[in-house]
Amino acid sequence: MSAYKKIVFWFIIFFTIILYLICKNIYSNNKNKEGGETKLEIAKWQFNVTDGEKELQTIELKNTYEQNTLVNGKIAPGTSGKFDIVLDARDGETDLNYVIRFKEINAKPKNLQFIYNGIIENSINNLEKLLQGKIEGDDREKRIKIFTIEWRWEKETGETQEEIQLNNIQDTEDGINLEEYKFDIFIEGSQI
Repeated sequence: MSAYKKIVFWFIIFFTIILYLICKNIYSNNKNKEGGETKLEIAKWQFNVTDGEKELQTIELKNTYEQNTLVNGKIAPGTSGKFDIVLDARDGETDLNYVIRFKEINAKPKNLQFIYNGIIENSINNLEKLLQGKIEGDDREKRIKIFTIEWRWEKETGETQEEIQLNNIQDTEDGINLEEYKFDIFIEGSQI
């Protein structure tokens, strides 16, 4: 094989690998953010987890709001929403421990709350202790867990007039400074 043919051969191989990685990335982003770009009542993020794997997705509240709660088309005090985290371990064959963790990318409005199974938390990170457990059994349908997390940013919070006034000031400041609230979700599975 001549030197020219070798260069062309390696160039084709290199180009094919790059094209494969780009297509895989596009497919993966669309698959894992199912519903993330639509304005549905519940946006869904699906994670396929097997032993030792870690997956990461970013959630933006603007993709999870309930349309009828928007204030002038924006997330502000009085808005709410929810999203699903779908944990799919059907590709695995053994029992699996899972842990779901969050990392805030920017500051959360102080009075925005998260609700999971009726438990209200002021920080997304406080939900971590509720979102860990075990997937076991041979039944493939039982190897899927769905976590619905609601959020709300209530207006005029507080018990006294002074607290309400201070919270209104805080909400106004948060609303002015908030372009969009985002956080990352990390899910890790480990074989039992």
